[in-house]
Amino acid sequence: MSGDYSGKDEVLGFFGKLMGLSGGTFQLEVLDILANDEHGVTLTMERGQREGKTLENRAVHVWDMQDRKCAQFRGYNEEAWDEFWS
Repeated sequence: MSGDYSGKDEVLGFFGKLMGLSGGTFQLEVLDILANDEHGVTLTMERGQREGKTLENRAVHVWDMQDRKCAQFRGYNEEAWDEFWS
């Protein structure tokens, strides 16, 4: 699932892929948001079902903002993320 995704279409395609591979069960719950004009950090819980596996993954999403738009995004996940999608 790792890779570079640019623009709305590629990001929406990424989420579509998550939904497809999880049979529509993928969920992302926002636990907290910390932000200013230049950066944002989102703490999340990600859940899903796939091929008899269950995902419960805490993640940190780091956003770099420019002109009120996302210029760069990085996600940091627990090991459960890689195990679930492989």
